Amino acid sequence: MVGSATRELLLVIAVAAVGLLLATAVTFAPWPVTPGGSAPSGLVELHGPAPTDRTGSAPTDPRALPRPPAPAGVSRR
Repeated sequence: MVGSATRELLLVIAVAAVGLLLATAVTFAPWPVTPGGSAPSGLVELHGPAPTDRTGSAPTDPRALPRPPAPAGVSRR
């Protein structure tokens, strides 16, 4: 007769195997996008950012950025 520890170990292995089989089936099965059926496939349209009324780009040179005011009692040259 099989001991209870061996039977429990076989049960755990069987449940793990069933879980792996289900995970594999779900991974490779087609995924329906719409309820009740799969959506037709098509190209994905890529859109750039909306144009703005600002021209140019942000300054990359730190010397071109405005300097914050000096703290009280400190002079800058």
